Amino acid sequence: MERQRRRNRLIAYDRADQIRGERVAAGPVRDHLVLLLSHGIGLERIADAAGIPRSVCLDLKFGRRGKRWEGTNRILQSVRREYADQLLALTVDDIERALIDSVGTSRRLQALVAIGWTETQLAERMSMGVGNFWRIVCGMRPRVTAATAARAIEIFAELWDQPQTGYFADHARRIAERREWRSPLAWDDIDTDPAPAVVDEQLQMTKADVFLEDVEFLLDSGEAPERVAIIMGRKPDAIAKLAERHDRLDLARPFWSTKRQVAA
Repeated sequence: MERQRRRNRLIAYDRADQIRGERVAAGPVRDHLVLLLSHGIGLERIADAAGIPRSVCLDLKFGRRGKRWEGTNRILQSVRREYADQLLALTVDDIERALIDSVGTSRRLQALVAIGWTETQLAERMSMGVGNFWRIVCGMRPRVTAATAARAIEIFAELWDQPQTGYFADHARRIAERREWRSPLAWDDIDTDPAPAVVDEQLQMTKADVFLEDVEFLLDSGEAPERVAIIMGRKPDAIAKLAERHDRLDLARPFWSTKRQVAA
């Protein structure tokens, strides 16, 4: 109803051209798209970097598709001004900066599913549709926008130590198990590790208390945190995370300082 009222008002005030948005000639926009494509950049990547629907780039490049347009001139003659402006403003350098490798983003989201967060919950937090979210979490999109990666980092930092319970959480865990997705504690460096640091994660988690008892014993024996990490075969950050997860902040603190010293 609101959409129809707006339409009626625009017609009444002789602004019918605004009903679908102002349109401009597609020719210059198409030429710019072809220029970007000549640098070996894919249509989907260009559309994502410009922040416009992928279908717009497809129509510009290949013309109108589908039975509706059979027997007509399929070449796109006009395009919405906002889409044209966003695409024309895009350079090759912009695309390289706007899109980054998706490995870290996919792993972070997979790790949250592995501790019981559902795809619906995470998609809402990412402000995405479930379908688009699922393509990212499954690693079907090799690159994501810098904004998407940053949002995934924020969500992961907030939720990594908050495992969920209940029917839907169990279902999420089963999905993760079938796909061999690892939990947050499985990675030393989630962005760059070629493989999870924890080979048998389930075994590691069931023996977490024993592991932390050994850490405590070594610290009480006078071993420096750096040396304990070497003996236990884990990076300081991984030990700190495990201790935090099991409410052992007394064991986490020594490895926090170790992490800061390494970073410095």
